[in-house]
Amino acid sequence: MHTITFNATDDLGNVTPLGTFNVIVDTSSPTVHFITADGANLTAGQTASATIVDSEGDLNLTGGVWAIANGNVSLPVHIATGNNPGHNVTYAVTLSGLTAGTWTIVLHATDFAGNSGMATITVHVSVPQDQTFSGPTPTLVTQGGFTYVNATFTNNGLGSQSAQVWFELKNAGGQVVFLTANQQTVHSGHSVSTLFGIPSGLPAGIYTAETFVYVGGQAYSQLYTVSVTVS
Repeated sequence: MHTITFNATDDLGNVTPLGTFNVIVDTSSPTVHFITADGANLTAGQTASATIVDSEGDLNLTGGVWAIANGNVSLPVHIATGNNPGHNVTYAVTLSGLTAGTWTIVLHATDFAGNSGMATITVHVSVPQDQTFSGPTPTLVTQGGFTYVNATFTNNGLGSQSAQVWFELKNAGGQVVFLTANQQTVHSGHSVSTLFGIPSGLPAGIYTAETFVYVGGQAYSQLYTVSVTVS
C-alpha cells in the first residue's frame, strides 16, 4: 500500500490543507488451496474446506469467489474472513451443497485488482447406507376385502436407482414364512409405494411384516416392520 500526499497552491499563494489517500498496487494473484484432500470420501451434507491467501487483503468478497462442481453445478461458498487492505490475509472458505456422487470442484478467487487464482479437487460423496433409501413404517390397507401391506420408500440419492423392494412375513417364532420382492426404478428425490398381499393359507396368528430396499446387492434402507394378524 502506498500513501500519496498532495496539496494545491493558487496564484496568490494560498495553499489548501494537506490531503492524503492510499493506493494499493496489487499484481499478485490470490493463492487458492484446498484443505480437504483430493480424492477425499465425504458424506452428504459434509462441507469441503479451503483457504485463499491474498497478499494485499483485497479479495472481492461479494462476487469474486465462486465454486463450480462438475462444470455446471454452482456450490454455496462461505467466507469467514474479512478484508484488510494492504495486508496479507488468509481467508477461511467452506463449500456446501454436495450430494451423493463424484464431484470435481473448481474454486475461483478474484481480487479487486482483477488478479485471479483457482484450485481443483475431486471428492466422492456418499449417502450413509441407511439414508440412501428411507421410508415410513409400512401400513396395513384393505382393498376389496383383502389386506395388503403398503410400503413407501424415498430415493435420497443423486440419480435414479433400480431398487428391489422386499417384503417378508415372520411368524411368532421368527421364521420367515413368506418372501417376495418387487423391482422398481425410483428417480432422485421421488417416492414409490408398493402393495404386498398377505398370502392365503397361513395359520391364524400374529405375524411381523418386514419391508426393506436392496440396491446392487447391498442393503440401502433400514428394516421397517408392522404387525399383521391372520384370523
